[in-house]
Amino acid sequence: ILQELSNYVERCHACALNVVQQLAALNSPVEEFYAATFRDVRLEAAFESLGELLALLVTVDAAVQQNEALNAAWVDYKRLLQRVRTDPDSWASALGGSDSAARLAKFERLLADLDRTVLRGACFRACAEQDFEELDVDDGARTTINVRSNGTLLKEFERAVKSMLERCSAVVATPGETTERQQLDGVVALYAYWRRLAPAAVERD
Repeated sequence: ILQELSNYVERCHACALNVVQQLAALNSPVEEFYAATFRDVRLEAAFESLGELLALLVTVDAAVQQNEALNAAWVDYKRLLQRVRTDPDSWASALGGSDSAARLAKFERLLADLDRTVLRGACFRACAEQDFEELDVDDGARTTINVRSNGTLLKEFERAVKSMLERCSAVVATPGETTERQQLDGVVALYAYWRRLAPAAVERD
């Protein structure tokens, strides 16, 4: 279950990275199609979807951090693994048969990945700390895309956050409220994401 959750979180990270890079490409003043097409287009739906995805990661983090039983069991499990490490051959059947040392090393790498993200409640943080400017291209080569110094993109982020916040705030605690309170989680997560992308010198409104 934890590995499936980790795979899901990694997929969320990849999707968030892709959305940001696509938004950066569409909101690049140096590209001809920006002036011709996207300069006056507000892609708020894309920002809303990104906010929903980020809110999922925050929810996973909160669920893990607040689950005392899971945290205690994880500590015990790592202690057990130390015993396995001292005598892997005695645990060969549990590790899947022969070559127990190699299987143990592979298993430890898997646990280290889980410990670094999912079980530390750091899924959102890991997503926000990705390298947004490195882009894989079809032939396996790497190129860069302007994200952090793309003022147009950052303004669109800011505009979307303000618009979403105003829309939700206007309805929360009124008879017309439906899911706006939950949507605020995505707005706050999107704001934190934008602050991570923006240079430190950019003023906070």
